[in-house]
Amino acid sequence: MPISKIKGNAINDGAITLEKTDSLFVNTEITGTEAARMPNGTTAQRASAQSGDIRFNSTLSLMEYYDGNNWKSIDAPPAITSIVYPGDDNAADIAGGQTITINGNNFSTVGTIIAEFDGSASPTVTSISNTQITAVTPAHTAGAVQLEIINPSGLSARTPFSYAATGPVWNTALDTVIATQTQGTALNITSVSAPESGGGSISYALKAGSSLPSGVSLNASTCAITGNLPSITANTIYTFTLVATDAESQTSERQFKITSLVNYFGDGSDGNLGT
Repeated sequence: MPISKIKGNAINDGAITLEKTDSLFVNTEITGTEAARMPNGTTAQRASAQSGDIRFNSTLSLMEYYDGNNWKSIDAPPAITSIVYPGDDNAADIAGGQTITINGNNFSTVGTIIAEFDGSASPTVTSISNTQITAVTPAHTAGAVQLEIINPSGLSARTPFSYAATGPVWNTALDTVIATQTQGTALNITSVSAPESGGGSISYALKAGSSLPSGVSLNASTCAITGNLPSITANTIYTFTLVATDAESQTSERQFKITSLVNYFGDGSDGNLGT
């Protein structure tokens, strides 16, 4: 076709800009080493779509095409590589409201990303970068679910996600004196524990920097505190903190006290009263 018959605005830098026409060429071939510039507009500027239409969506920063029923974005699907739960937990609280971090690739940095937990949408999803997003968990029953991350293009990625029942709950009040005994006597405390609502196993430990009386130890599986109280020269209150950890690494800590009393009368082995 002669250039004189091409409807255009100008020929600039070797490029020809053509005005709109419904039938320009048949089986058009485009050559060159640069690019063919497609129509560019926002989502709201789509109009009179026909099957096979292609354009750049400036709202989504993606190419898109019309399949006769819907506009579909041309995009690489996201991928999820890891989930970071709050703290050192490996499951989310069933009450929801926790912020988790999702690492991966091809997360959209424009438009709205959706995070669904077995179909329940996160109330807040924040894009940090194309490799990381955060999401606030909705409430859910305990157990395994599917977490799905959906880009604005509609492409998505799924990965297993865990919810856990409420973590350990201590059955003894804070700062309870769990034993009052005379020095040197055998200690056997088995009434303290912190079960979880899901009935899972619990492990127990002393909080870092905390200690039991000399000669007394903690059973990590049962929370039994046993041993012989040490010799003392004055009544002594031992204060310590225990940490309970469930199978999902949820923790709960509580401070307790043991009171040891001086035995002013000795053990009677010499047949005389002590001082």
